[in-house]
Amino acid sequence: MGSLFSLLSEELMIKILEELPLKLLCRLRAVYKSWERLLTSRLLVPHLCRQPFHLFLQHRHGYDVTTLFGFGRVTTLFGFGFDLSRKVAYEEIQFHHAGISCFTCGDGIICCLKLSEPDLLAIANPLTEEDLFPLPKLELIVLNFGFHVDPITRNFKVLARTGTHGYQYINAFWIFDSSKWNWRLLKDQLPDVTMRHREPLV
Repeated sequence: MGSLFSLLSEELMIKILEELPLKLLCRLRAVYKSWERLLTSRLLVPHLCRQPFHLFLQHRHGYDVTTLFGFGRVTTLFGFGFDLSRKVAYEEIQFHHAGISCFTCGDGIICCLKLSEPDLLAIANPLTEEDLFPLPKLELIVLNFGFHVDPITRNFKVLARTGTHGYQYINAFWIFDSSKWNWRLLKDQLPDVTMRHREPLV
């Protein structure tokens, strides 16, 4: 008996896989290596990213776990966690970039700040494990940022709070719109505050 790949077209396989939960698809990907190409297909991944799922951040100094939707330092990402004391309850997503200093997430897509370039934000899909895709540089230090993905249009926006290279005062808020692919300065700015208040933007 032939494999499903030889019996069905890739388009039909995509239609079938679209109806399955994302957690199950990632298990299939781990068990059946021959499905790797199909499960990372550019036809399937946009659909998968519209399915909401939880991501968790595990710090190097133990099991201080928080949701990826917060603001933190990247080490290892885990998805689909329920009982974090049981390894079988979640799957590890092989998305490890040592050059990331902080990140946030929206609808399954990651927006992160490059460690070596504090003025360069980038986006990535942790399921495809592709390289980071850089956004246009702000030429200002990014102090922290928020990120939103429209689940229908797949357009995204980034709200960045920037400062001087001295890290002492916050200067301005900028918005990046992927539909226009540029940054714009917010006209109505908040008062300057010192960096002792480094709460995340939401």
